Amino acid sequence: MSNIFIIVTADGCGHCTRFKAQHLDNLIKMLMSTENLNIIHINLPDMKGLLPTYSISDSNIFRYIKGNIRTINPKFYNMIGWFPQFFIFSTESWLDVNKPLKGKLIGGRILDDGTIQQDPSQNIALTADSIYKWVVGSKIPTKQKVMPGYIIPSKIKYGSM
Repeated sequence: MSNIFIIVTADGCGHCTRFKAQHLDNLIKMLMSTENLNIIHINLPDMKGLLPTYSISDSNIFRYIKGNIRTINPKFYNMIGWFPQFFIFSTESWLDVNKPLKGKLIGGRILDDGTIQQDPSQNIALTADSIYKWVVGSKIPTKQKVMPGYIIPSKIKYGSM
């Protein structure tokens, strides 16, 4: 399983400034040893959230910290609703631009149609320790789980029985 953890911050956001100064470096250090995790930090120059107007190769905005994912799913553009935001997606969902993104969000929920909704029950302290625990506990499975003795239909060779 491979996941993508995305941090979205904005210049001019007091909570973002505090998070970046007090927790971002420690969080990144903690997550670097997490297997099968891509990390992207998007730092917007303002709080307008106009992500599509920036080039994904602009290293002042897009920092690809860990992993080989260097793309932004276009459906993600509509998910920026507040700052800072922390998302985790399966790589499989991130790369499939034909379906709504499936994942998790601190402080909210990602609905089936790919939109987000704030949900106070999903809030956690925005510290390196609590976000690290959330990421590790939020790993999103990307492969079909198979019960012992269960045959995946696509693996059956017809005519061999």
